[in-house]
Amino acid sequence: MAQLHKEFDSTQVPAADPFEVLPDNTLVPAVLDKSEMKATSKGDGHYLSLEFVVIEGKYEGRKFFDRLNLDNPNEQAVKIAERALSALCRATGKIKVSDSDELHGIPVMLKLGIDPARGEFEARNKIKDYKPYAD
Repeated sequence: MAQLHKEFDSTQVPAADPFEVLPDNTLVPAVLDKSEMKATSKGDGHYLSLEFVVIEGKYEGRKFFDRLNLDNPNEQAVKIAERALSALCRATGKIKVSDSDELHGIPVMLKLGIDPARGEFEARNKIKDYKPYAD
């Protein structure tokens, strides 16, 4: 719980607009801002949680996320994650890494896809690929 410094009246501030879903195959320049290994919800593996921030252009400051299942009982999930990590490493010019911090702050191009709306969840962008930075 956090005590606010004053009473906040939500009727006095418009609600945030939902983020626009960008078209499939959109490229945006970004840097890896945060990364962390986290346990899966089932507790049977770990994934690398990645948070990217767009560094220039119309979407500057917008964030995109990826999850790489690097430790998982599903071998196919691990292979997919390893290919994504390989693409990210190559895009940053870091061929061998032992800590995700080594990938932070290096500009890359995120190639975006779209996760369609499901149930109560709206459509959203996902990272499809990582490419070398092009300004």
